[in-house]
Amino acid sequence: MKTKGQHRGHCQKCGAIQVVLPTGKLADHGYTVPNGYFKGTCQGSNQLPLQVSRVITDAIIRAMNDLAARNEVHAIALGAGQLKPEQVQQLTAWGSREYTYVDRKQVPIMKPWSEGTGAERTEQLKLEIGQAESDARFFRSHAKSMSELAQAVHGTALIDRDAEELARKVERAAKTAPIAGAYRTKIEQKRALEALGVEYSKARRVIMDRYLSTAHSERTDAGSNVYNSTPFDLHCWRAKHTALVLDTYPELASTVEAIEILVINRNEIKARPVIR
Repeated sequence: MKTKGQHRGHCQKCGAIQVVLPTGKLADHGYTVPNGYFKGTCQGSNQLPLQVSRVITDAIIRAMNDLAARNEVHAIALGAGQLKPEQVQQLTAWGSREYTYVDRKQVPIMKPWSEGTGAERTEQLKLEIGQAESDARFFRSHAKSMSELAQAVHGTALIDRDAEELARKVERAAKTAPIAGAYRTKIEQKRALEALGVEYSKARRVIMDRYLSTAHSERTDAGSNVYNSTPFDLHCWRAKHTALVLDTYPELASTVEAIEILVINRNEIKARPVIR
Protein backbone atom coordinates (compact mmCIF):
# COMPACT_ATOMS: atom_id res chain seq x y z
CA MET A 1 0.00 0.00 0.00
CA LYS A 2 1.39 3.43 -0.94
CA THR A 3 0.40 6.62 0.77
CA LYS A 4 0.11 10.12 -0.58
CA GLY A 5 1.08 13.06 1.58
CA GLN A 6 1.99 12.77 5.21
CA HIS A 7 0.12 10.22 7.28
CA ARG A 8 0.56 8.53 10.63
CA GLY A 9 -0.55 5.20 12.01
CA HIS A 10 -0.44 3.06 15.16
CA CYS A 11 2.43 0.62 15.67
CA GLN A 12 1.31 -3.00 15.91
CA LYS A 13 3.98 -3.68 18.53
CA CYS A 14 3.99 -0.71 20.92
CA GLY A 15 0.74 1.01 19.95
CA ALA A 16 2.42 4.40 19.55
CA ILE A 17 1.48 6.69 16.66
CA GLN A 18 4.31 6.94 14.12
CA VAL A 19 4.96 8.38 10.66
CA VAL A 20 3.91 6.19 7.72
CA LEU A 21 6.54 6.03 4.98
CA PRO A 22 5.67 6.21 1.26
CA THR A 23 6.03 2.40 1.29
CA GLY A 24 2.99 2.20 3.55
CA LYS A 25 5.07 0.94 6.48
CA LEU A 26 5.99 2.69 9.71
CA ALA A 27 9.21 4.64 10.14
CA ASP A 28 11.89 3.47 12.58
CA HIS A 29 11.05 4.34 16.16
CA GLY A 30 11.74 3.25 19.70
CA TYR A 31 15.49 3.77 19.35
CA THR A 32 17.96 5.68 21.47
CA VAL A 33 20.89 7.74 20.20
CA PRO A 34 23.82 7.19 22.61
CA ASN A 35 27.02 8.95 21.53
CA GLY A 36 25.41 9.95 18.24
CA TYR A 37 24.68 6.38 17.08
CA PHE A 38 21.24 4.81 16.70
CA LYS A 39 20.67 1.89 19.05
CA GLY A 40 17.71 -0.45 18.97
CA THR A 41 14.32 -0.06 17.28
CA CYS A 42 10.81 -1.19 18.06
CA GLN A 43 9.93 -4.44 16.32
CA GLY A 44 6.95 -2.64 14.82
CA SER A 45 9.29 -0.46 12.73
CA ASN A 46 9.06 -1.05 8.97
CA GLN A 47 5.84 -2.99 9.51
CA LEU A 48 2.32 -2.19 8.37
CA PRO A 49 0.41 0.11 10.74
CA LEU A 50 -2.33 -1.35 12.90
CA GLN A 51 -4.92 0.42 10.77
CA VAL A 52 -3.93 -1.89 7.90
CA SER A 53 -2.85 -5.12 9.61
CA ARG A 54 -3.16 -6.64 13.08
CA VAL A 55 -1.13 -9.81 12.54
CA ILE A 56 1.71 -8.74 14.87
CA THR A 57 -0.69 -7.32 17.44
CA ASP A 58 -2.73 -10.52 17.56
CA ALA A 59 0.48 -12.53 18.04
CA ILE A 60 1.43 -10.26 20.95
CA ILE A 61 -2.02 -10.65 22.50
CA ARG A 62 -1.75 -14.44 22.32
CA ALA A 63 1.77 -14.36 23.79
CA MET A 64 0.72 -12.07 26.66
CA ASN A 65 -2.27 -14.25 27.54
CA ASP A 66 -0.06 -17.34 27.40
CA LEU A 67 2.50 -15.75 29.74
CA ALA A 68 -0.29 -14.68 32.08
CA ALA A 69 -1.65 -18.23 32.20
CA ARG A 70 1.81 -19.65 32.89
CA ASN A 71 2.38 -17.28 35.79
CA GLU A 72 -1.07 -18.02 37.22
CA VAL A 73 -0.36 -21.76 37.11
CA HIS A 74 3.09 -21.16 38.63
CA ALA A 75 1.61 -19.16 41.52
CA ILE A 76 -0.99 -21.86 42.21
CA ALA A 77 1.65 -24.63 42.14
CA LEU A 78 3.87 -22.73 44.58
CA GLY A 79 0.97 -22.13 46.93
CA ALA A 80 -0.06 -25.82 46.80
CA GLY A 81 3.48 -27.03 47.49
CA GLN A 82 3.77 -28.69 44.10
CA LEU A 83 6.75 -26.46 43.28
CA LYS A 84 9.50 -25.10 45.46
CA PRO A 85 11.87 -22.20 44.79
CA GLU A 86 15.45 -23.23 44.08
CA GLN A 87 16.83 -20.59 46.45
CA VAL A 88 15.75 -18.49 49.41
CA GLN A 89 16.87 -15.06 50.49
CA GLN A 90 18.76 -15.04 53.73
CA LEU A 91 17.07 -13.25 56.63
CA THR A 92 18.62 -11.45 59.59
CA ALA A 93 17.93 -12.45 63.16
CA TRP A 94 15.17 -9.82 63.16
CA GLY A 95 13.48 -11.27 60.08
CA SER A 96 14.67 -8.64 57.59
CA ARG A 97 15.94 -9.61 54.16
CA GLU A 98 19.72 -9.48 53.85
CA TYR A 99 21.55 -7.78 51.00
CA THR A 100 25.11 -7.26 49.88
CA TYR A 101 26.78 -5.02 47.30
CA VAL A 102 28.26 -6.19 44.01
CA ASP A 103 29.81 -3.51 41.80
CA ARG A 104 28.14 -0.92 44.05
CA LYS A 105 24.73 -2.48 43.40
CA GLN A 106 22.56 -3.91 46.13
CA VAL A 107 21.77 -7.60 45.56
CA PRO A 108 20.01 -10.11 47.82
CA ILE A 109 22.02 -12.75 49.65
CA MET A 110 20.66 -16.09 48.40
CA LYS A 111 21.21 -19.69 49.49
CA PRO A 112 19.81 -23.09 48.45
CA TRP A 113 16.24 -23.96 49.42
CA SER A 114 17.45 -26.91 51.44
CA GLU A 115 19.53 -24.62 53.65
CA GLY A 116 16.75 -22.12 54.32
CA THR A 117 15.03 -21.82 57.68
CA GLY A 118 11.27 -22.13 58.00
CA ALA A 119 10.89 -18.36 58.09
CA GLU A 120 13.15 -17.91 55.06
CA ARG A 121 11.21 -20.51 53.06
CA THR A 122 7.86 -18.94 54.00
CA GLU A 123 9.10 -15.48 53.06
CA GLN A 124 10.53 -16.69 49.74
CA LEU A 125 7.32 -18.50 48.83
CA LYS A 126 5.28 -15.39 49.59
CA LEU A 127 7.67 -13.29 47.51
CA GLU A 128 7.64 -15.56 44.46
CA ILE A 129 3.88 -16.16 44.56
CA GLY A 130 3.31 -12.40 44.74
CA GLN A 131 5.70 -11.81 41.85
CA ALA A 132 4.04 -14.48 39.68
CA GLU A 133 0.58 -13.08 40.39
CA SER A 134 1.79 -9.54 39.66
CA ASP A 135 3.34 -10.64 36.36
CA ALA A 136 0.12 -12.43 35.41
CA ARG A 137 -1.93 -9.29 36.05
CA PHE A 138 0.50 -7.23 33.98
CA PHE A 139 0.39 -9.61 31.00
CA ARG A 140 -3.42 -9.82 31.13
CA SER A 141 -3.70 -6.04 31.30
CA HIS A 142 -1.29 -5.54 28.41
CA ALA A 143 -3.15 -8.08 26.27
CA LYS A 144 -6.44 -6.38 27.09
CA SER A 145 -5.16 -2.89 26.20
CA MET A 146 -3.67 -4.11 22.90
CA SER A 147 -6.89 -5.92 22.06
CA GLU A 148 -8.95 -2.80 22.75
CA LEU A 149 -6.59 -0.70 20.64
CA ALA A 150 -6.80 -3.16 17.75
CA GLN A 151 -10.59 -3.19 17.88
CA ALA A 152 -10.70 0.60 17.87
CA VAL A 153 -8.03 1.22 15.22
CA HIS A 154 -7.85 -1.70 12.79
CA GLY A 155 -9.71 -1.04 9.57
CA THR A 156 -9.87 2.71 10.11
CA ALA A 157 -8.19 5.33 7.93
CA LEU A 158 -4.63 6.45 8.54
CA ILE A 159 -4.23 9.71 10.41
CA ASP A 160 -3.91 12.65 8.03
CA ARG A 161 -1.25 14.87 9.57
CA ASP A 162 -2.58 18.02 7.92
CA ALA A 163 -6.11 17.29 9.12
CA GLU A 164 -4.76 16.43 12.56
CA GLU A 165 -2.90 19.75 12.80
CA LEU A 166 -6.00 21.61 11.61
CA ALA A 167 -8.05 19.86 14.30
CA ARG A 168 -5.50 20.90 16.93
CA LYS A 169 -5.67 24.50 15.76
CA VAL A 170 -9.46 24.42 15.92
CA GLU A 171 -9.29 22.95 19.42
CA ARG A 172 -6.81 25.59 20.57
CA ALA A 173 -8.96 28.33 19.06
CA ALA A 174 -12.03 26.96 20.82
CA LYS A 175 -10.21 27.09 24.16
CA THR A 176 -9.43 30.78 23.73
CA ALA A 177 -12.48 31.97 21.79
CA PRO A 178 -14.70 34.48 23.62
CA ILE A 179 -17.68 33.06 25.50
CA ALA A 180 -20.89 35.00 25.02
CA GLY A 181 -21.89 36.67 28.28
CA ALA A 182 -18.89 35.38 30.26
CA TYR A 183 -15.12 35.43 30.60
CA ARG A 184 -12.83 32.40 30.62
CA THR A 185 -10.45 33.88 33.21
CA LYS A 186 -10.07 36.79 35.59
CA ILE A 187 -7.18 38.01 33.42
CA GLU A 188 -9.49 38.20 30.40
CA GLN A 189 -11.97 40.26 32.42
CA LYS A 190 -9.17 42.47 33.73
CA ARG A 191 -7.94 43.20 30.22
CA ALA A 192 -11.43 44.22 29.13
CA LEU A 193 -11.64 46.62 32.07
CA GLU A 194 -8.19 47.99 31.28
CA ALA A 195 -9.27 48.69 27.70
CA LEU A 196 -12.19 50.74 29.02
CA GLY A 197 -9.80 52.54 31.34
CA VAL A 198 -7.65 53.57 28.38
CA GLU A 199 -10.68 55.02 26.57
CA TYR A 200 -11.77 56.84 29.72
CA SER A 201 -8.31 58.41 30.08
CA LYS A 202 -8.63 59.82 26.56
CA ALA A 203 -12.08 61.28 27.33
CA ARG A 204 -10.87 62.71 30.63
CA ARG A 205 -7.96 64.32 28.80
CA VAL A 206 -10.48 66.17 26.58
CA ILE A 207 -12.19 67.59 29.67
CA MET A 208 -8.89 68.60 31.26
CA ASP A 209 -7.69 70.24 28.04
CA ARG A 210 -10.94 72.19 27.76
CA TYR A 211 -10.26 73.84 31.12
CA LEU A 212 -6.51 74.33 30.52
CA SER A 213 -7.15 75.93 27.12
CA THR A 214 -9.12 78.71 28.80
CA ALA A 215 -7.14 81.82 29.53
CA HIS A 216 -6.41 82.42 33.23
CA SER A 217 -8.48 85.58 33.25
CA GLU A 218 -11.49 83.71 31.84
CA ARG A 219 -11.37 80.66 34.11
CA THR A 220 -14.34 80.30 36.45
CA ASP A 221 -14.87 78.54 39.75
CA ALA A 222 -17.13 76.07 37.98
CA GLY A 223 -14.41 75.26 35.48
CA SER A 224 -11.89 74.86 38.28
CA ASN A 225 -14.33 72.57 40.07
CA VAL A 226 -14.64 70.40 36.94
CA TYR A 227 -10.87 70.25 36.62
CA ASN A 228 -10.35 69.21 40.24
CA SER A 229 -13.38 66.94 40.59
CA THR A 230 -13.18 64.81 37.45
CA PRO A 231 -12.06 61.37 38.75
CA PHE A 232 -8.90 59.69 37.54
CA ASP A 233 -10.56 56.27 37.22
CA LEU A 234 -13.70 55.23 35.38
CA HIS A 235 -15.14 53.32 38.34
CA CYS A 236 -15.32 56.62 40.30
CA TRP A 237 -17.48 58.42 37.70
CA ARG A 238 -20.91 59.33 39.05
CA ALA A 239 -24.02 61.16 37.85
CA LYS A 240 -22.80 64.32 39.64
CA HIS A 241 -19.76 64.42 37.38
CA THR A 242 -21.97 64.19 34.30
CA ALA A 243 -24.09 67.07 35.52
CA LEU A 244 -21.10 69.19 36.53
CA VAL A 245 -19.33 68.88 33.17
CA LEU A 246 -22.49 69.47 31.12
CA ASP A 247 -23.47 72.53 33.18
CA THR A 248 -20.01 74.04 32.80
CA TYR A 249 -19.03 72.89 29.30
CA PRO A 250 -22.20 71.93 27.37
CA GLU A 251 -20.11 71.68 24.20
CA LEU A 252 -18.53 68.51 25.69
CA ALA A 253 -21.85 66.61 25.57
CA SER A 254 -20.47 64.00 23.17
CA THR A 255 -17.47 63.38 25.44
CA VAL A 256 -19.70 62.97 28.48
CA GLU A 257 -21.99 60.65 26.52
CA ALA A 258 -18.96 58.50 25.59
CA ILE A 259 -18.00 58.30 29.27
CA GLU A 260 -21.55 57.29 30.23
CA ILE A 261 -21.37 54.47 27.67
CA LEU A 262 -18.03 53.37 29.17
CA VAL A 263 -19.67 53.27 32.61
CA ILE A 264 -22.47 51.07 31.27
CA ASN A 265 -19.98 48.78 29.57
CA ARG A 266 -17.92 48.52 32.74
CA ASN A 267 -20.96 47.51 34.79
CA GLU A 268 -21.78 44.83 32.22
CA ILE A 269 -18.22 43.49 32.30
CA LYS A 270 -18.24 43.33 36.11
CA ALA A 271 -21.58 41.51 36.04
CA ARG A 272 -20.42 38.79 33.65
CA PRO A 273 -19.44 35.47 35.27
CA VAL A 274 -15.86 34.24 35.15
CA ILE A 275 -15.52 30.54 34.25
CA ARG A 276 -12.30 30.10 36.21
